[in-house]
Amino acid sequence: MTDDSTMSAGYSDGREVSPDDRGRRARLGRRGLMLGVAAAGAGAVAGLAAADPAGAANGGAVLLGESNKATATTAITSKKANAFGASYTGTDGVFVGVFGTSTTGYGVTGQTTGSNAGVGGIATGEGASGVYAASDGENGYGVFAVAGGSGGISVYADGNATVTGTLSKGGGSFRIDHPLDPAGKYLYHSFVESPDMMNVYNGTVELGLDGRATVELPEWFEALNRDYRYQLTAIGKAAPDLHISEEVAGGRFSIAGGKAGQKVSWQVTGIRQDAWAKANRIPTEVEKSPEDQGRYLHPELFGGEAIREITRGRPNSRSTKEDVRAHT
Repeated sequence: MTDDSTMSAGYSDGREVSPDDRGRRARLGRRGLMLGVAAAGAGAVAGLAAADPAGAANGGAVLLGESNKATATTAITSKKANAFGASYTGTDGVFVGVFGTSTTGYGVTGQTTGSNAGVGGIATGEGASGVYAASDGENGYGVFAVAGGSGGISVYADGNATVTGTLSKGGGSFRIDHPLDPAGKYLYHSFVESPDMMNVYNGTVELGLDGRATVELPEWFEALNRDYRYQLTAIGKAAPDLHISEEVAGGRFSIAGGKAGQKVSWQVTGIRQDAWAKANRIPTEVEKSPEDQGRYLHPELFGGEAIREITRGRPNSRSTKEDVRAHT
């Protein structure tokens, strides 16, 4: 709610309010329950103890701050409850409880000195997202996460994760509680990787009385794969004549040249040929861009600087933690 004293009050640094600023305050005041305008080095709203929601005009903002150089809203504190809460309870349109925008830094930042999250999001509606991030800028990031502390993890997903595009990484593994000592150890295995988009299939088969066998494959095998490669290993005794007698066709391949009743281990690989794979082949070797020549994905291993892709997500050269503190 606003009155004449709000409209005519001077800036926090002692300057008088100009007629243009007074008019702007009047316009903003009609939209907000608590209004602040700050000059350099001062906060528009220093503290907020209570506000009457009934005082906000329909369609207006409950709290509105504007600043030339400083933080528009410098402090809203509470000892026992939420320091600040915002919610949208309407049903028409798609709106947000909290919205932030910036032309040079962070639209919204959050920081905690405890063990909880600096920014948290919870969704209770069906199909809703706790946190939604998108980037419309060229070469931008929907989410840019950095682990600043020693041993930190930039992204931790407690549950399943889905990636619809290409996942690029320095390495990969599974980590589980060790089967022989689950309480005291972890067990790691690295991914099996290839320069191709390769699928691997294997199994065992018992040869018939004629030393032959046919291996049935899934009905989608040939639609998904091309360029097949085979490996056969005789089990129990040598089988020097063991071979692929018929290649993959009609959802099967055949083995011959073994001993009656002999067990054979087989492996077949194929290169993906589905629509997505055809449109998104992963290149094996790629030249770094001119701006990244002499820079590294892992500069700590080469004694150099990080590639621009890593540093571009930060507003300036300081660490991300320092960035957040500087903007809050």
